[in-house]
Amino acid sequence: MTAARPLRAAVLLLGTAAVLALAWLLSGPSEALYLAVAGRTGHVPGLQAAADAGVLALVALLVAAVVRGRRDAGVRATAAAAVVGVLAAWGLCQLLKAALRRPRGCWELVTVAHCPPPGSWSFPSTHATLAWALAAAVLLTGAAAGRRRAGAGRAGSATGAAALLLAAGVAVARVVQGAHQPHDVLAGAALGAGVVAAAVAGLALAAGRAFAVRTRHRAGWGRTAHDQGDVMPATLPEATGSFGEKPTLTFPEGAAPAELEVLVLS
Repeated sequence: MTAARPLRAAVLLLGTAAVLALAWLLSGPSEALYLAVAGRTGHVPGLQAAADAGVLALVALLVAAVVRGRRDAGVRATAAAAVVGVLAAWGLCQLLKAALRRPRGCWELVTVAHCPPPGSWSFPSTHATLAWALAAAVLLTGAAAGRRRAGAGRAGSATGAAALLLAAGVAVARVVQGAHQPHDVLAGAALGAGVVAAAVAGLALAAGRAFAVRTRHRAGWGRTAHDQGDVMPATLPEATGSFGEKPTLTFPEGAAPAELEVLVLS
């Protein structure tokens, strides 16, 4: 069961790489669309501020989702893995921009009101990467809360829809502003969402176990079963499974114990 998680993360990363390659191949049609749009809208003021505000709003949504689920170890684990994914997506975006060194359209093709300076490369879009990474983090954290608490699913769905709309708005604003071509924001969206999803798939279980161990030690559960008054013979069943999922119980062979025996499982 646990081996499927790294495999799922690897599949998500391969899919992300495939979409990035596709976006790179679409640079020709993307440039034509960019000229048709940015040539008419690049002079509109306030688009840069709108994109920045959208990213900040997504940060606020993620913080709110984390605060709502802070008492649940599963939600905290998902949120921690998602934050790692957001940081990883941003770092990969900067590495790709430096390696590919793709010029922006507003340096040569059109004149816009706010064009990033030379040296700030275009592919993939940093704003789109962050926006879609944060939106994926909000969605996955809300989904974890919905699985753990009754009534949280509806609130998580509304927050997730708002996050998706904000992320799409940030990407569109960057194209309308003329700072990026459409294939730049497509690559950024795939990079942000894909890396966060892969991080949650691969890291949430480990983070959940770390939170459980820390909680157990804080509560004094690190003592032996003998110290706690519990009995832990080899005849007790064994519970296995991934964090946040229904456990599988394996019962030992032989007759059941004659007396009541207790073992606290985390």
